[in-house]
Amino acid sequence: MKILLGSPARQDTRIFEQYIKGLDKLDLPCQVDRFFILNDADNLKPYLKQNEYTEYNTGDHYEKNELSHYWRKPNLDKMPIMRNMLIEKTLSGNYDYLFMVDTDLIIQPQTLNALLEANKDIIAEIFWTKVHPDKDDHRTQVNCWDFGQNDRFEHSKEIWKKPGLYRVGGTGACILIHRKVFESGVDYSPIYNLKLIGEDRFFSVRAVCHGFDLWIDTHCPCLHLYRESELIKYLGGINNDSE
Repeated sequence: MKILLGSPARQDTRIFEQYIKGLDKLDLPCQVDRFFILNDADNLKPYLKQNEYTEYNTGDHYEKNELSHYWRKPNLDKMPIMRNMLIEKTLSGNYDYLFMVDTDLIIQPQTLNALLEANKDIIAEIFWTKVHPDKDDHRTQVNCWDFGQNDRFEHSKEIWKKPGLYRVGGTGACILIHRKVFESGVDYSPIYNLKLIGEDRFFSVRAVCHGFDLWIDTHCPCLHLYRESELIKYLGGINNDSE
């Protein structure tokens, strides 16, 4: 069995460094190769081997700060292109799975094993994001939903906080996908007659229409370094543990 691990990559250097360190600790049950689409991200090359990336440069502007990430149309338009490039790499390289892990996530060492043991064609690991740092915890978001753009049934969030395996309407960001899904024609391309934003939504709709269920695992939650202050807090925890 072979797995391709990768992601589109445009990231702050310090966050990417911790991301790579997390990948280095991953328990590997088989051959796992890395491949990234560097999105106007020359600063990340020192952390990768030459055969572990290709470049996709468009010169668009992307902004994030302590309050939020600001996605503009040029940013959104090229995300499905880059994710589809990873699909093509998976198929042409005869990989059994694509494991896409966004570059601001710190994953637990046992994450990949847990996802494989679930034996699902499409399965993601959960993570939680406090999108607005000055708001109450009830505004915390999660990388899965039941339907629509980001809609959930009343008690879904409370259910997903319990360790388990749950069928969802959509997910992404830390996701393991079997090659049979791509061979059936599922990809991240936009669907012009759906009023949705974000390539993960279109992938999820396409997958279900092709007969695949989507699942979220909650045994090994990722840490989402969504803002600089969370990186500082994470680094402080590492330093305290090593003392």
